[in-house]
Amino acid sequence: MKKSIVSFMLVLLLCMVFVPAEARAEQDYINSNLGAVEAGYPFSCTLCDTVFPADSLVSFKEGIVPDGCSWYMAPVGEGGQIFLQGTPHTAGNFSFALTVSCAEPFVDALVQCAISVNPSQPVVQTGSGLSCKAGDSVSISVFASKNPDDGGTLSYQWYSSPSASNNGGTLIPGANASSYSPNTANSGYYYCVVTNNNGSMSASAVSSPIYVQVSQPKVNAISVAAMPTKLDYVQGDSIDTTGLEINAYYDNGSQAVISAGFTVSPEKLEQEGNQTLIIDYMGATCSFSVNVEKGEPVIESISIMNMPSKTVYTVGESVDSRGMTLRVFTDQGYEDISSGFSCIPNSFMAAGQQTVTVQYEGKSCSFTVEVKEVKEELQSISVNTKPSKLSYIKGEQLDTTGLTLIISTNKGNMMLTEGFVCSPTVLNEAGQQTITVQYEGKSCSFTVDVSERGASHSPAVTVNPSGGNAASDAVRQDRDRGGSAVTIIIVSCVVAVIAVAAYLIIAYKKSKGARR
Repeated sequence: MKKSIVSFMLVLLLCMVFVPAEARAEQDYINSNLGAVEAGYPFSCTLCDTVFPADSLVSFKEGIVPDGCSWYMAPVGEGGQIFLQGTPHTAGNFSFALTVSCAEPFVDALVQCAISVNPSQPVVQTGSGLSCKAGDSVSISVFASKNPDDGGTLSYQWYSSPSASNNGGTLIPGANASSYSPNTANSGYYYCVVTNNNGSMSASAVSSPIYVQVSQPKVNAISVAAMPTKLDYVQGDSIDTTGLEINAYYDNGSQAVISAGFTVSPEKLEQEGNQTLIIDYMGATCSFSVNVEKGEPVIESISIMNMPSKTVYTVGESVDSRGMTLRVFTDQGYEDISSGFSCIPNSFMAAGQQTVTVQYEGKSCSFTVEVKEVKEELQSISVNTKPSKLSYIKGEQLDTTGLTLIISTNKGNMMLTEGFVCSPTVLNEAGQQTITVQYEGKSCSFTVDVSERGASHSPAVTVNPSGGNAASDAVRQDRDRGGSAVTIIIVSCVVAVIAVAAYLIIAYKKSKGARR
């Protein structure tokens, strides 16, 4: 089987070797990207670099050739090349294929071409800027053109700009003609974007910015058209111009009602009674009056007139402001007060000179006091844990091992384990006895139990029926039990040794029988 396959492959290889090259390739495929051209402008280019035989026949196979363009074959040397030329009118991306038939022994070819036609760039000429007065009707414009052989159409879009720039402006809705009439309320910059729309593609150009300078008419006089909503104030209030409108009379004979852009002075009403306010607009003035009532005094600062009676403290004490007087300064004068303020800190936690801050209605001042350290004073003692030994025999010495006390002072509590004195130290009275503990003039107590000597400590003796001592009998019983235990252990060891020996003998016989 393997030999048959190898033979077949060899025959097939020989056949391929002897087949003519012309029979193996019936047609060449040539891809040609012609790049991009601009609509309205003539051009000429070769479709490919291949030079075909002079008698070759070229025919259109498929696709779309740009309108206004055509292909042809022209002689080149002893052969010919295919050219594309003309003036395209419509923008877009085009592709088409040509078939080249050649006589033997040459191979036929399929030439596939691609070309892009871009819209022509419009040319924009910017009109000049202008000057006008506020409210005048004016017009600005641009002149745009494109290649006449370009089949596209031009469109316009105007933008306003905050500066002399033709980029990043604000689109003006509806401003879609070559001219535009701007609002002449204020000066400003404008520019236009002109677009050539051709087929599915477009090309744009932007005009230079056009400046429209609006000259504001001079204000000859003003008058109050509408009074402000608020006419009653309290001293210290700021003026509120809500609702205020004025009539403005211009040098060109026009008139306008103005509701913003003017100033009113004074801004803050300090004087009590009827007050006249001045309106200023573009250098022209008029006035109106408001009513100002006396207001609450505004506190400006405070100071200490009289120090408090107490200025020396100990740590832990609270501040005492009795006797202190403050002087409160306002926009209307001053007054002295002795209450209604607060002091910080409220208490003193450290010794030394301390600053006390006095606060009243958002204002503050301060004074200093002296704070002394508190001397520790013992207040009481109490038993924390009693001694370990609380039962005694009459005549024994007191043992205070384990006794601890709680010492209470004006600074807190602490535990004491030594330094105290207990009495009595010898317990000579039977029964429950009170022990007094003394430490630096303070005392506390605890109780112990004292029994008569020998009353509860004589060993009990029991006489057995044989007349022997019960304790001796108990010793003998323990000794007998100990001997029995030893005997049991010895017997157990002997039995264990015999069992191990028997196991070894049986194992030896089994192994010997196995070897036979």
